[in-house]
Amino acid sequence: MFIEGYASHISIDSARDMVLPSAFADSIAKYGISGPKGIKLLAYHDTRMPIGAITKLEMRNSGLWMEAELDEGISYAKDLAAAIRANGGLSYSIGYRLVDVDFIDNAPEPYFKINKLDLREISVVTIPCNSECVMAYSDSREAKMLSDIRAMKAAFAPTGGMAQSMAEFKQAIKELKNGR
Repeated sequence: MFIEGYASHISIDSARDMVLPSAFADSIAKYGISGPKGIKLLAYHDTRMPIGAITKLEMRNSGLWMEAELDEGISYAKDLAAAIRANGGLSYSIGYRLVDVDFIDNAPEPYFKINKLDLREISVVTIPCNSECVMAYSDSREAKMLSDIRAMKAAFAPTGGMAQSMAEFKQAIKELKNGR
């Protein structure tokens, strides 16, 4: 099963935290998304329950975008995939240590602005702290490729659906081949 969505969103969550998209840069650079030190994909923040592999982490204006593949060869990941299907998707939550945070008390409702954190894992959860962190999923590589093609078309929409240069086109194709 392929899953994707915002693992973190810039909107203020139910804990009154706002995580800046740039807060993840150092963690992604330091740990990466694969190998023993990589940022993990877990079930319910349980470090004993890795459920697959993160294939893409990307800082976007709205937050941290994630794409991953659940490994249904793992029994509890197979059960989680069934729950995802039964619910039409689940949600995401992040596990981190604070590095740099500001308390914003001059807003109508005070909140914490997280400027930098040490991201260690992204979890699939039933109820997220940030309601914008919901997943989309597909069961096949073909469906995932179709989603990628739609994303590429959307990226080129401002230019009438055409790449502005051959270099942009080649880069988009390369990203698709590499799982973006």
